[in-house]
Amino acid sequence: MVFTEFSYEPGVMPSNNDPHNQIRFADIGEAEQRRQTLIEFIWPDGLPHTQPLVTEGISELDVADHLEGLDHNLVARIDRLETDVLGVRSLAYRIHPKQKAEVSRLAIIHAGHSKLGAFIKRDYTDSIHLFLRFGFQVVMMHMPQRGWNDYGTAELPNGVRVDISSPEVYKAHAAIINLPSQDEGLSTGAGFRVFLEPVIAVINAFKANGGEASEVVMLGLSGGGWTTHMAAALDKRIQLSFAVAGSYPLYLRNQLPCCVGDLEQYFFPLYDEDIAADGSGGGIATWLEIYALGGIGAKRHQLMLTAPHDSCCFNGDPEQTVDTFKDVVADSVKNIGQGQWQHQLDTTHKDHMISPWIIEKVVEPVVSDFISV
Repeated sequence: MVFTEFSYEPGVMPSNNDPHNQIRFADIGEAEQRRQTLIEFIWPDGLPHTQPLVTEGISELDVADHLEGLDHNLVARIDRLETDVLGVRSLAYRIHPKQKAEVSRLAIIHAGHSKLGAFIKRDYTDSIHLFLRFGFQVVMMHMPQRGWNDYGTAELPNGVRVDISSPEVYKAHAAIINLPSQDEGLSTGAGFRVFLEPVIAVINAFKANGGEASEVVMLGLSGGGWTTHMAAALDKRIQLSFAVAGSYPLYLRNQLPCCVGDLEQYFFPLYDEDIAADGSGGGIATWLEIYALGGIGAKRHQLMLTAPHDSCCFNGDPEQTVDTFKDVVADSVKNIGQGQWQHQLDTTHKDHMISPWIIEKVVEPVVSDFISV
């Protein structure tokens, strides 16, 4: 295998700049084939069966620094989940609700790039409490090298140890995406395993205990929004997903100063949008295809949320940004006839957050409808 190491400073993004020509599937069979191609880019043998190491019933003192602000009146038990992927540890916490639901339900809340203590913030605690009241188990996660994930080396299958401990997160994440350059036995997309396999492992463990009828929802902000888009495109068991300020297609990155981001956001072999009129060319899956795959499938629904005045990421005039692709994606999913995809614009703030409006006016009613069906 020949692997070209990629820079974390993007130049011109490979794109035909035409959102109407960036979804290369027209029916459910073609969509599922694109999903399988995406899966095999990261895991050549298919979605992994990994499960995390579980420590059940940890004390409140053990998580005081990580989960301050949690209303323990809603909590029956907290477990620690640890997943090792290519020698990189991912830590998560699973909160069991006191309010039991008739059907086993899981909500993954992903804080992305947030620093340690993110789950103290009101937008996260309000989200956690909402799902606990609905009777969901809630799992809280960070991206690699962020929050409580501070394991600074990757130990590859060939025994090579790679330093991924840069204090500049975009350099740390570039080192992770470029891990295949250090091990010829790894596929080009194997670095994405470190970001996504912990999510798959959490779902595997949940399904092993809750059964196939159990329900999975995912909510993420920023890098957590990116993770939500990617995980939902890969794993159809995520039935309902909310991706907040997590990504833009490459053609918008060519036009806007807002969204350079980390290498996992624009890795050209994956997202290349330079597709010819006959449908040839392009990468493994364009962003528009990934969005659509997040909603395609029986009883599946994805909502992408952005704020035009977001202080961090994926902002800008809607007419020049999300309006250029949202109907393309929504119509693609609608025409396939399985699932639903929507974009929602949040004009209520100038911050980078899961706003009270998102929680109260979007997440709560959509989840309520989802669990009542």
